[in-house]
Amino acid sequence: DRPRRITATYYAEWVLGVNRDEMQQYIIPEYVNEHHALLARNPYNDEFAERVAFLTATQPAHGLTSNRTEFLGVRGRRNQPAALKRIGLSNSVEAGVDPCAAYMVHFDLQAGESRQVHFLLGQGANREESLTLIKRYQDLAQVDEAWQQARGNWQELLTTIQVETPEPAFDLLLNRWLLYQNLA
Repeated sequence: DRPRRITATYYAEWVLGVNRDEMQQYIIPEYVNEHHALLARNPYNDEFAERVAFLTATQPAHGLTSNRTEFLGVRGRRNQPAALKRIGLSNSVEAGVDPCAAYMVHFDLQAGESRQVHFLLGQGANREESLTLIKRYQDLAQVDEAWQQARGNWQELLTTIQVETPEPAFDLLLNRWLLYQNLA
């Protein structure tokens, strides 16, 4: 019943290898302004040296950082990130710090208005493929189409075989949850 300013923030800790503590010194972040995307790669990981991870959203960032300490604070508390207690992020993207990807958007809503924003976390085989994926899925129609396709694929897969027992909760566990967990 009144205008609101909404801020939404997505936070991810890059690993880009087996162990975060061992890999963090090798992670190289980058911000691509024309795609509004944070990228990260680890050229020192032999198996995935060319791969590029990304974080972006379906709207430009109000603020971002690649510094985990800036986002979480010196004590590093995920349940109360320091960055959410102050206004904005530094827009700092630099290698050699404790790496993360934090992407903040904000928008103003009028009374009764609604709006969607999707955050995109993914990885491409290389920088070019990552940028192609980013461009494609920053379109809300593409996000909705991909979501419906994924739901349909899982529905088809999880309903191929159905088990019926006298216990409905057990059926749900066998027919959906355990199969999904095993396959995922």
